Amino acid sequence: MKFNQSGKAISFLYSLCFIGMLAGIWYFSINFRIDKVITSMLFAMTFIGLAYIKNIWLKLFLLWTIIRTAMGFVPVSYAGLVFIFIYIMLIQTGIDKLRRDYIPTILNIICGLALLQAIAMVLNYNGIWFIVLPLGAIGNVIPRILEVDLSSTYKVVTGFLSNTNMASVFLALSLPAFFRRKLFWLIPVVFIGLYIANSSGGMIPAIFALCAFVLWKIYGKNKLASFSLLGIAILITFYFIFKVDSPFYHQGRLVVWGEIWKYVVPKKPIVGFGVGSFKVFFPTVHKLIINSPYANNRWTFAHNEYLQLLVEQGAIGLGIVLGYIVSLFRRVPKSRIALISVIALSVGLLNSGVNFLFHTTGGILFIIWVVILEKEKGQGELSL
Repeated sequence: MKFNQSGKAISFLYSLCFIGMLAGIWYFSINFRIDKVITSMLFAMTFIGLAYIKNIWLKLFLLWTIIRTAMGFVPVSYAGLVFIFIYIMLIQTGIDKLRRDYIPTILNIICGLALLQAIAMVLNYNGIWFIVLPLGAIGNVIPRILEVDLSSTYKVVTGFLSNTNMASVFLALSLPAFFRRKLFWLIPVVFIGLYIANSSGGMIPAIFALCAFVLWKIYGKNKLASFSLLGIAILITFYFIFKVDSPFYHQGRLVVWGEIWKYVVPKKPIVGFGVGSFKVFFPTVHKLIINSPYANNRWTFAHNEYLQLLVEQGAIGLGIVLGYIVSLFRRVPKSRIALISVIALSVGLLNSGVNFLFHTTGGILFIIWVVILEKEKGQGELSL
């Protein structure tokens, strides 16, 4: 089988990455005494990734994650590496195995789950909890079969999930699945759930998604007008998020982000501190290096996936992920299913700027939208 110049270049790049990974594991195994079982796991993941993953950006990200894990392994690194490996494998398996005529059924299932979630959140608001029960003032919950307290004034709404932010972003990510014919009339139910969740991280992206769809319906035939209006909508969205007197402004998060950027990122800006390292070291060092009323041991996540990725995997890891996002949005076909996938992914990317989407169950829903868009790219219109 003959390769063109591009194929040769990609093969050469893979070879260099593989050789570099082997050399890195060998070197750091000697210097840091990485366990043999862990080393074997890294080798196995590398071989599987090289053989099975087809997208160059996903392959590079997996390889870099493995290399970075070998450079400084901590117990939390194992969980982070495994989650990344599973996510990437799910994307490739979905692209390979999913039949396009199953996509409408998948979207209908997403709609059904979103409606159940919204209804459960309304019940929570009125003192009825299925599966989960509120615990503490921060919106986290513990498992319970059923709890009924109609007189309760404690208005935590999580539905079938375990956190108000998770519940909100789940509804926001599900919203584009309703942008289809008669299902469009069920959108108010989703927004009721978003409203009572009281989480701007879900509400703002959801409003953006609805506006983006409406703009596409009006200006869809004019690409320049459509993309210009979407750009303006994104700017307005960020304006309301970061405007000081805005109800969506979050003083604590902005202060912590500034502290991370000032005190943490400059230490290792290129390669980062290691996969999963943020959850280990930041709560410990926060009070020691930062003079701030927001310094406390609850910040096990940066509440910003891009910033946390920069801390853990450096500019290399963040650059590879951004490269994949750009490639994902290139050459999108003019079909409704591709459009709603792009909108849904935009919702996830917006939420990732103020939350930790990929450390929650919402990451799985984001992966589903990735697979749907990848499957749709290069294909014709699919009837919905």
